[in-house]
Amino acid sequence: MKTVGIIAEFNPFHNGHEYIIRQARRLADADFCVVVMSGDFVQRGEPAICDKYTRTKAAILSGADAVFEIPSAFCCGSAEQFAFGSIWLLSSLGCIDEIWFGSEYPDLEMMMKIAQVFVEEPAEYRDLLSIKLKEGLNFPSARQAALTDYLQNDGSDIHDPSLLSFILNGGLSSPNNILGIEYCKSIIRLSRSGIQCPSLKTLQRIGSKYESAQPDTPTDASASAIRRMFSDKGDEALSDIRPYVPESTYDLIFETCGRSMPIFADDLSSVLFAKLQQIRHDRQTSDDLGISADLFNSILNNSEEPVSFTELAEAVKSRNNTLTSIYRALLSLMLDLGRIEIPALPDSYPYARLLGFRRNSSELIKAVNAHASCEVINKLADAKTDSPLLACDIRAARLYNQIVYQKYGTRLTDEYRKTVEIF
Repeated sequence: MKTVGIIAEFNPFHNGHEYIIRQARRLADADFCVVVMSGDFVQRGEPAICDKYTRTKAAILSGADAVFEIPSAFCCGSAEQFAFGSIWLLSSLGCIDEIWFGSEYPDLEMMMKIAQVFVEEPAEYRDLLSIKLKEGLNFPSARQAALTDYLQNDGSDIHDPSLLSFILNGGLSSPNNILGIEYCKSIIRLSRSGIQCPSLKTLQRIGSKYESAQPDTPTDASASAIRRMFSDKGDEALSDIRPYVPESTYDLIFETCGRSMPIFADDLSSVLFAKLQQIRHDRQTSDDLGISADLFNSILNNSEEPVSFTELAEAVKSRNNTLTSIYRALLSLMLDLGRIEIPALPDSYPYARLLGFRRNSSELIKAVNAHASCEVINKLADAKTDSPLLACDIRAARLYNQIVYQKYGTRLTDEYRKTVEIF
């Protein structure tokens, strides 16, 4: 039995996602495909456009065999945290042979070499990074500039013209390549801690660019473009998105649109404002909440009067704080993520929560139950773990369910009454 793993958000599921599932299965000659997926909140610090069970069903109807939830503490963090939690989860399942991901410049050897530098952090590279940050560059730009200078320096341990060319031609600036390098870093860190990891594979990403606001071809639109259609047109976007999603996904979206989706960041505004008033009343500090003092003070100073989620983020945005990092900080406040201690290696992964699986994939589920190095949760009420990560997942789901109810009057099933979806 051969099984491939895929890390995803599916926000929402589209043709490009179906392509990577089917290509990974074909190229690996795999019997099964396991997806680990963000829950109701995603790495950009926003609520997913539709709930995790709808996205689970979309994935399974388009070729996935099972979907597990990435704990919120990982999937709402930085790219590094998201990648680390996802790779660790897939490794903990005990039956994944290969992890596949799409990238704009699919050269895994180059990505692994870059990851090695980032993990090792040679003194010369660290010094260059410090200089670039002091020059006012944000971290991604400073990191790329420091790495480029490091590779060009005679004192570098690496002399590889092809690696430098890879970086200069976009290998370290495209979103999926950046995430791919984080996957490589995670593989290195986990392997050094004695954890056996699946091998990593990449394939050429097709269709629209990751954050393209408009469709690039008659059948390919990024998740960002699809979300933009819903943001601009509401229910009227249904006809617009049809060419860009599998037919089964379209049917799911048609069923839920106007009942429980779309959900956007500004749907969190009332909850966020109330949370910030509570923080003021309780005189909580940035240290209490795990947020830098400057950012915390700026958030409080710009929310004394009613303000929406996105308005507040725009007001707080600065050279050192990108919109995405601010979104994640605001979400962290609402979910109390700053109070959660992320498990440290070599501790075992806290749990693997199964959201859904294909009915004819029982052999896969048996293999996971037999070989996983962590607790596999099929029903929340039966969970044995007391991990604060699971408590955070429950808070996240209930917050999401509340904003769905507030917006549409629809009550989604509570996590403790929800059972694994079987299709």
